[in-house]
Amino acid sequence: MPSRLKLGLEVVLLGLVFAVLCWPLIFSDRESNYSQDESSYHLPAVRQIAAHWPALDVRSDSLSATAPGYHYTLATVSLVTGTGTRTLRLINWSVSALVLVVLYLHLRKSLPPTDAYLPLLPLLFSNFFIKSASWLVTDNAALLLVTLALLSQLRPTTPPAWLGSLTNATAVFVRQTSIWLVVLPATEFIASPNANHSRTVLRTLAIAIAPVGVLLFLISQWHGFVPPVWRDTAIHFSTAGPLYLLAVFGLFTLPYFTPGLWKPELSTKPKATSLAIAILGTIILWLATPSTSNYAQGRWGGYLWNLADHLPAVQQRSLLFLVLAIIGAWAIHKIWSSLHTKNLHRESSLFFLTIIAWGSTFLVNRQVFQRYFEPTILVLLIALTPSLLSGIRPTRRYRLGMWICGGAQLAITIGTVYRAIAG
Repeated sequence: MPSRLKLGLEVVLLGLVFAVLCWPLIFSDRESNYSQDESSYHLPAVRQIAAHWPALDVRSDSLSATAPGYHYTLATVSLVTGTGTRTLRLINWSVSALVLVVLYLHLRKSLPPTDAYLPLLPLLFSNFFIKSASWLVTDNAALLLVTLALLSQLRPTTPPAWLGSLTNATAVFVRQTSIWLVVLPATEFIASPNANHSRTVLRTLAIAIAPVGVLLFLISQWHGFVPPVWRDTAIHFSTAGPLYLLAVFGLFTLPYFTPGLWKPELSTKPKATSLAIAILGTIILWLATPSTSNYAQGRWGGYLWNLADHLPAVQQRSLLFLVLAIIGAWAIHKIWSSLHTKNLHRESSLFFLTIIAWGSTFLVNRQVFQRYFEPTILVLLIALTPSLLSGIRPTRRYRLGMWICGGAQLAITIGTVYRAIAG
């Protein structure tokens, strides 16, 4: 482990780069779709709660489609800082920066500084992550809690049950779809199916009590999974979300898994039967799901939708999504198989549970925005990077792949976010 001073300087450098990326947007008066969400839902919610703090009326204070936990936290902080727009943006930026810090500290345990920075680049330069850090929205606060929950499952020692329960309950109170986190403690059970897991089962159930209780409380107040005003807009059964998840996964897997792909002696051969089932299931999903953009149906908000509109489609089924989703399904199977073959059973089980549990939440989400998928997928890949590199020394090809992926992300951000802000 590096000295605390050296590690502190490395974290400060990371924070400075992130500040350079975000602060021009934080102090800008230009509008974007994120600033519109900020001014329409999130700022009013924080100010409304602050006006009658410490009381909280979940029904009337939930102005957005998400739970009011983050708004209540910001309202509490605003009693000291005030509710100025830029002040709250800077607080939200600090919360976002913590996502990068905890991931970097996780990577730095097993990697030198350069190799610890590189896996962060695609997230650091992601236009979705940068925009969520620069305007007041709930995305990165929810992402921080998901990150903490994932990393806690990768610790050598099992974290206290009360800590996992608190983290998961807070995550649900920030964004109710985070209820999928309750399945993560079952990682130990899946990783060692032959062991006596009565204690693990009891621990999993104990951790689930608080987050499930929070969700039931929200449902009782809203009379549904979202506030009443959002019921027709946000809730609708759709298989477009899981398809988009696979497509985004297909975009980002290769840079993170390059060593396992290009070193034959370290590469694993997925079982043909399970791989064929995964690919066949993906094709069926693609056939069942319209995958061209449609604003009325919630299929918009992401450059893949825009790109799909300029490429061939068959009966509203985009060939772009067919190709990317198949790559994504193959990559998910490949990563799971690699971790399993290395006897990293806890990591492979965590990866499997996350994909299944998190992906299933999108079946009832009508809105299929890339901002819902990209940052979480990148966090998952970053969290698993030390495991994916287990027994593999990072190669020049791996580093080059990370630089290319990060550079592409930055180019997209410059071409969309900063260009729009510059007018």
